[in-house]
Amino acid sequence: MTTVLLPPGLKILFPGHTYQSIVICFICLMIPHYGQAEEYLKILRYAYGKSRSINFEKQQPKHYQLQLRNDYRINKIGYTYTLQRISQPESVKNQRVNSINLSLTIEHSSQDILAKINIINNSQKDYYIPLRTSPTDELPAQMCGDMFQITSENTILDYHGYKCRFDTDGSKDSWQLIPAKRRYSYTVPLNHFYFFMPGKHHYSISTLEYTVVDDDWFAALERNALLLSILDAPGPFPRQDSLETFLERFSYFGLKPGFDIRSRTVSIEIDGDNLQ
Repeated sequence: MTTVLLPPGLKILFPGHTYQSIVICFICLMIPHYGQAEEYLKILRYAYGKSRSINFEKQQPKHYQLQLRNDYRINKIGYTYTLQRISQPESVKNQRVNSINLSLTIEHSSQDILAKINIINNSQKDYYIPLRTSPTDELPAQMCGDMFQITSENTILDYHGYKCRFDTDGSKDSWQLIPAKRRYSYTVPLNHFYFFMPGKHHYSISTLEYTVVDDDWFAALERNALLLSILDAPGPFPRQDSLETFLERFSYFGLKPGFDIRSRTVSIEIDGDNLQ
């Protein structure tokens, strides 16, 4: 049996322990961290949906190379393809620190896959989320953009719903209010906006990020806009390099857009042959 000697530094930190026992302890400590990152270790290679370049209604959904997606990019999360901007631990931290909770449940009801979103504001102040991340008030409700990441094995489902347009001038009219100590909930049928593959497949479903801001954010935005209107007078700045462009370049005019939260990933088996 070969004896492995510990380096002097490890002898000081772990007196009386063998190299093998330290390695075993290290592996045990790392297992939870790998578990947290597991959802990012899936390598996506294909997308599933319809092309918008030809007759949409007459097409059949199909697999195609992921690199052909218009939004294809390598995300910093796990250095692989994902629509999400933040990791799950970061979302959990943001929810805990800011006293807000976002949950997702998936139910197979009749011929629909229902996604139920529940956002609870446990804080003492009002919060706002962009209206584009909320469904419309129509019946049945329509999504205003891709708000879910739905994957199965190495495939991600394309979003084929509406894309609503809202003002981007910082007006509260473009934001959904979630009052202090209140909740905001909605339910959408995912199969109305995503094509699920034929047959039975296991899917991983999670929301994308909801950007959350408060009244202080709107007040700061208004102050900055007022300051800009005062300073942005005719002067030495050429048209292509206005004062606003100059200030934005140095992150003076822009505000940190609150904080982001998203749901945990829900796993479910879905039979695409039994959906509308």
